[in-house]
Amino acid sequence: METVKFTVPGDPVAKGRPRVVTNANGDTRTYTPTKTVNAEARILQAWADAGQPQIAGDVPIVIWVYFYLRKPKSAPKKRVYPHYKPDLDNLLKLVLDALTGWMWVDDKQIVNIATYKRYDVNPRIEIVASRVI
Repeated sequence: METVKFTVPGDPVAKGRPRVVTNANGDTRTYTPTKTVNAEARILQAWADAGQPQIAGDVPIVIWVYFYLRKPKSAPKKRVYPHYKPDLDNLLKLVLDALTGWMWVDDKQIVNIATYKRYDVNPRIEIVASRVI
């Protein structure tokens, strides 16, 4: 089984919604927020630092994504799981969008996803992807 693993250091960031602005002439422009662009670049840099591992071909893939967030000082000491923002689906969307076309051909190949978010003193994203036999 072909398996790829790597870690993205730093605070996980949720995918931001595209922004639309209108200028004085009434022309509109759509752009991706800078925080999202930087977070996707950080994921791609970690992937490149891991040797640019790929799952070759148009094959089914299973992925596991673990989000470790920094615990806010206001959170109770007993709380282990962050059930507040950022939303898990928006965190995952950023990872899938960043790696599509690089680590796998298209995210339509993903047939199973396991993911969770948890507090940790070492914020990071751990990504494991495997080709389904």
